[in-house]
Amino acid sequence: MSYHIAFLTYDWNTEIAGQFTRGIHRFLDEHPDVKVHVFTGFGSYRIDDEEKAALQIFNLPYLSGYDAVILQGNRIWNLEKRAKLVERARSEGVPVVSINYPLDGTVVVGTDNYEASYELTKHLIVGHHCHSIAVLAGLPTSKEAQIRKKAVYACCAEYGIANVKSYGNEWDEEYGALAVKEMIAEGNVPEGIVCGNDNLAYGAKTELLKNDIRVPEDVKITGFDDLSVAAAAPVRISTVNRNFPGIIYTALDVA
Repeated sequence: MSYHIAFLTYDWNTEIAGQFTRGIHRFLDEHPDVKVHVFTGFGSYRIDDEEKAALQIFNLPYLSGYDAVILQGNRIWNLEKRAKLVERARSEGVPVVSINYPLDGTVVVGTDNYEASYELTKHLIVGHHCHSIAVLAGLPTSKEAQIRKKAVYACCAEYGIANVKSYGNEWDEEYGALAVKEMIAEGNVPEGIVCGNDNLAYGAKTELLKNDIRVPEDVKITGFDDLSVAAAAPVRISTVNRNFPGIIYTALDVA
Protein backbone atom coordinates (compact mmCIF):
# COMPACT_ATOMS: atom_id res chain seq x y z
CA MET A 1 0.00 0.00 0.00
CA SER A 2 1.27 3.49 -0.80
CA TYR A 3 0.49 6.75 0.97
CA HIS A 4 0.11 10.19 -0.55
CA ILE A 5 0.62 13.27 1.63
CA ALA A 6 0.13 16.91 0.61
CA PHE A 7 2.52 19.39 2.24
CA LEU A 8 1.15 22.94 1.96
CA THR A 9 3.81 25.46 2.95
CA TYR A 10 4.14 29.24 2.89
CA ASP A 11 7.41 30.53 4.32
CA TRP A 12 9.66 33.41 3.30
CA ASN A 13 12.85 31.98 4.81
CA THR A 14 14.70 29.84 2.27
CA GLU A 15 17.00 28.43 4.93
CA ILE A 16 14.04 27.08 6.90
CA ALA A 17 12.40 25.82 3.70
CA GLY A 18 15.62 23.98 2.85
CA GLN A 19 15.65 22.33 6.25
CA PHE A 20 12.08 21.14 5.77
CA THR A 21 13.10 19.71 2.39
CA ARG A 22 15.95 17.76 3.98
CA GLY A 23 13.56 16.31 6.53
CA ILE A 24 11.14 15.25 3.80
CA HIS A 25 13.89 13.52 1.81
CA ARG A 26 15.10 11.66 4.90
CA PHE A 27 11.58 10.44 5.57
CA LEU A 28 11.08 9.36 1.95
CA ASP A 29 14.39 7.49 1.94
CA GLU A 30 13.18 5.48 4.92
CA HIS A 31 9.58 5.09 3.70
CA PRO A 32 9.53 4.16 -0.01
CA ASP A 33 5.77 3.58 0.18
CA VAL A 34 5.13 7.30 0.80
CA LYS A 35 4.82 10.09 -1.76
CA VAL A 36 4.82 13.75 -0.74
CA HIS A 37 3.45 16.49 -2.99
CA VAL A 38 4.65 19.98 -2.02
CA PHE A 39 2.49 23.04 -2.68
CA THR A 40 4.35 26.26 -1.83
CA GLY A 41 3.19 29.85 -2.06
CA PHE A 42 6.73 31.24 -1.71
CA GLY A 43 5.86 33.48 1.22
CA SER A 44 7.09 37.05 1.12
CA TYR A 45 9.22 38.86 3.68
CA ARG A 46 8.27 42.13 5.40
CA ILE A 47 4.85 42.30 3.77
CA ASP A 48 1.95 42.87 6.14
CA ASP A 49 -0.93 42.34 3.73
CA GLU A 50 -2.06 38.91 2.67
CA GLU A 51 -0.91 38.02 -0.84
CA LYS A 52 -4.06 36.43 -2.20
CA ALA A 53 -2.51 35.45 -5.50
CA ALA A 54 0.35 33.58 -3.81
CA LEU A 55 -2.09 31.68 -1.62
CA GLN A 56 -4.23 30.53 -4.55
CA ILE A 57 -1.95 27.51 -5.02
CA PHE A 58 -3.54 25.94 -1.95
CA ASN A 59 -6.83 25.66 -3.84
CA LEU A 60 -5.20 23.38 -6.41
CA PRO A 61 -4.84 20.04 -4.61
CA TYR A 62 -7.79 17.66 -4.66
CA LEU A 63 -7.55 16.82 -1.00
CA SER A 64 -9.67 13.70 -1.35
CA GLY A 65 -6.77 12.19 -3.29
CA TYR A 66 -4.47 12.36 -0.25
CA ASP A 67 -4.19 10.25 2.86
CA ALA A 68 -3.18 13.28 4.95
CA VAL A 69 -2.41 16.99 4.70
CA ILE A 70 0.35 18.94 6.48
CA LEU A 71 0.14 22.74 6.86
CA GLN A 72 3.11 25.04 7.54
CA GLY A 73 3.41 28.75 7.06
CA ASN A 74 4.13 32.23 8.32
CA ARG A 75 1.74 34.77 9.80
CA ILE A 76 0.58 36.14 6.40
CA TRP A 77 -1.12 32.82 5.74
CA ASN A 78 -3.65 33.64 8.42
CA LEU A 79 -5.23 31.09 10.70
CA GLU A 80 -8.72 31.71 9.36
CA LYS A 81 -7.63 30.64 5.86
CA ARG A 82 -5.83 27.62 7.28
CA ALA A 83 -8.92 26.70 9.26
CA LYS A 84 -10.94 26.68 6.03
CA LEU A 85 -8.43 24.26 4.53
CA VAL A 86 -8.77 22.06 7.59
CA GLU A 87 -12.56 22.12 7.21
CA ARG A 88 -12.23 21.24 3.54
CA ALA A 89 -9.91 18.33 4.29
CA ARG A 90 -12.04 16.99 7.12
CA SER A 91 -15.13 17.08 4.91
CA GLU A 92 -13.20 14.67 2.66
CA GLY A 93 -12.20 12.50 5.63
CA VAL A 94 -8.54 13.55 5.36
CA PRO A 95 -6.58 14.13 8.62
CA VAL A 96 -4.51 17.29 8.98
CA VAL A 97 -1.24 17.98 10.81
CA SER A 98 -0.41 21.63 11.61
CA ILE A 99 3.21 22.64 12.09
CA ASN A 100 3.84 25.10 14.95
CA TYR A 101 0.35 26.67 14.96
CA PRO A 102 -2.53 25.09 16.92
CA LEU A 103 -5.68 24.71 14.82
CA ASP A 104 -8.94 23.08 15.78
CA GLY A 105 -9.31 19.69 14.16
CA THR A 106 -5.58 19.14 13.64
CA VAL A 107 -2.67 17.47 15.35
CA VAL A 108 0.07 20.01 16.13
CA VAL A 109 3.76 19.20 15.68
CA GLY A 110 6.38 21.83 16.40
CA THR A 111 8.33 23.99 18.82
CA ASP A 112 7.22 24.76 22.36
CA ASN A 113 8.00 28.46 22.04
CA TYR A 114 7.04 29.26 25.60
CA GLU A 115 9.16 26.57 27.23
CA ALA A 116 12.19 27.30 25.03
CA SER A 117 12.10 31.05 25.66
CA TYR A 118 11.51 30.53 29.38
CA GLU A 119 14.52 28.22 29.64
CA LEU A 120 16.73 30.67 27.72
CA THR A 121 15.77 33.45 30.11
CA LYS A 122 16.25 31.21 33.13
CA HIS A 123 19.71 30.31 31.83
CA LEU A 124 20.68 34.00 31.75
CA ILE A 125 19.32 34.63 35.26
CA VAL A 126 20.39 31.45 37.03
CA GLY A 127 23.35 30.31 34.98
CA HIS A 128 24.91 33.70 34.24
CA HIS A 129 23.52 35.77 37.15
CA CYS A 130 21.99 38.49 34.99
CA HIS A 131 20.16 40.98 37.23
CA SER A 132 18.58 43.01 34.43
CA ILE A 133 16.87 41.71 31.28
CA ALA A 134 15.45 43.27 28.11
CA VAL A 135 13.50 41.53 25.36
CA LEU A 136 13.60 42.19 21.62
CA ALA A 137 10.23 40.70 20.87
CA GLY A 138 9.87 40.72 17.08
CA LEU A 139 6.64 41.20 15.19
CA PRO A 140 3.54 42.06 17.25
CA THR A 141 1.47 40.14 14.68
CA SER A 142 3.52 36.96 15.11
CA LYS A 143 1.85 34.62 17.58
CA GLU A 144 5.16 32.81 18.11
CA ALA A 145 6.94 36.10 18.91
CA GLN A 146 4.33 37.06 21.47
CA ILE A 147 4.46 33.65 23.16
CA ARG A 148 8.25 33.95 23.49
CA LYS A 149 7.91 37.47 24.92
CA LYS A 150 5.31 36.29 27.43
CA ALA A 151 7.69 33.55 28.60
CA VAL A 152 10.50 36.07 29.19
CA TYR A 153 8.27 38.22 31.37
CA ALA A 154 6.98 35.20 33.29
CA CYS A 155 10.48 33.90 33.99
CA CYS A 156 11.74 37.32 35.07
CA ALA A 157 8.77 37.71 37.40
CA GLU A 158 9.45 34.32 38.97
CA TYR A 159 13.08 35.22 39.67
CA GLY A 160 12.40 38.75 40.85
CA ILE A 161 13.72 40.64 37.82
CA ALA A 162 11.71 43.86 37.58
CA ASN A 163 11.46 46.63 34.96
CA VAL A 164 11.85 44.32 31.97
CA LYS A 165 11.57 46.48 28.87
CA SER A 166 10.50 45.33 25.42
CA TYR A 167 11.98 46.83 22.25
CA GLY A 168 11.30 46.63 18.53
CA ASN A 169 8.49 45.43 16.31
CA GLU A 170 10.28 43.67 13.44
CA TRP A 171 12.55 40.66 12.83
CA ASP A 172 15.51 42.28 11.04
CA GLU A 173 19.10 42.91 12.14
CA GLU A 174 18.60 46.66 11.80
CA TYR A 175 15.89 46.59 14.47
CA GLY A 176 18.21 44.74 16.83
CA ALA A 177 20.77 47.48 16.29
CA LEU A 178 18.16 50.24 16.75
CA ALA A 179 17.05 48.69 20.03
CA VAL A 180 20.60 48.75 21.38
CA LYS A 181 21.04 52.37 20.26
CA GLU A 182 17.90 53.19 22.24
CA MET A 183 19.22 51.34 25.30
CA ILE A 184 22.51 53.22 25.13
CA ALA A 185 20.73 56.58 24.71
CA GLU A 186 18.60 55.77 27.76
CA GLY A 187 21.67 54.70 29.75
CA ASN A 188 19.85 51.45 30.35
CA VAL A 189 21.86 48.62 28.80
CA PRO A 190 20.84 45.39 30.60
CA GLU A 191 23.05 42.46 31.53
CA GLY A 192 20.97 40.09 29.41
CA ILE A 193 19.02 40.53 26.16
CA VAL A 194 16.55 37.87 24.99
CA CYS A 195 15.82 38.20 21.27
CA GLY A 196 12.84 36.84 19.36
CA ASN A 197 15.08 35.49 16.60
CA ASP A 198 18.72 35.23 15.54
CA ASN A 199 18.54 38.23 13.19
CA LEU A 200 17.62 40.57 16.03
CA ALA A 201 20.34 39.06 18.19
CA TYR A 202 22.90 39.55 15.40
CA GLY A 203 22.00 43.22 15.00
CA ALA A 204 22.01 43.84 18.74
CA LYS A 205 25.33 42.12 19.27
CA THR A 206 27.00 43.96 16.39
CA GLU A 207 25.82 47.34 17.73
CA LEU A 208 27.01 46.55 21.25
CA LEU A 209 30.48 45.65 19.97
CA LYS A 210 30.59 48.86 17.90
CA ASN A 211 30.10 50.77 21.13
CA ASP A 212 32.85 48.88 22.98
CA ILE A 213 30.33 46.95 25.06
CA ARG A 214 31.68 43.44 25.42
CA VAL A 215 29.67 40.35 24.57
CA PRO A 216 29.27 38.16 26.54
CA GLU A 217 31.38 39.73 29.33
CA ASP A 218 29.19 42.86 29.76
CA VAL A 219 25.97 41.79 28.03
CA LYS A 220 24.74 38.30 27.23
CA ILE A 221 22.46 37.80 24.23
CA THR A 222 20.24 34.94 23.09
CA GLY A 223 18.52 34.34 19.77
CA PHE A 224 15.99 31.85 18.44
CA ASP A 225 15.86 29.43 15.44
CA ASP A 226 19.57 28.46 15.16
CA LEU A 227 19.96 29.78 11.63
CA SER A 228 23.31 30.44 9.97
CA VAL A 229 23.34 34.08 11.09
CA ALA A 230 23.74 32.86 14.70
CA ALA A 231 27.01 31.15 13.83
CA ALA A 232 28.15 34.03 11.61
CA ALA A 233 27.77 36.69 14.34
CA PRO A 234 30.93 38.48 15.56
CA VAL A 235 30.53 36.38 18.70
CA ARG A 236 28.52 33.18 18.25
CA ILE A 237 24.94 33.57 19.48
CA SER A 238 23.31 31.25 22.00
CA THR A 239 20.07 30.18 20.37
CA VAL A 240 17.31 27.57 20.12
CA ASN A 241 17.72 24.81 17.58
CA ARG A 242 14.18 24.14 16.38
CA ASN A 243 15.20 21.07 14.36
CA PHE A 244 13.05 21.86 11.34
CA PRO A 245 14.08 18.65 9.54
CA GLY A 246 12.99 16.71 12.61
CA ILE A 247 9.70 18.62 12.84
CA ILE A 248 8.64 17.76 9.28
CA TYR A 249 9.87 14.19 9.72
CA THR A 250 7.70 13.87 12.82
CA ALA A 251 4.76 15.51 11.05
CA LEU A 252 5.03 12.99 8.22
CA ASP A 253 5.31 10.16 10.71
CA VAL A 254 2.22 11.38 12.58
CA ALA A 255 0.35 11.76 9.28
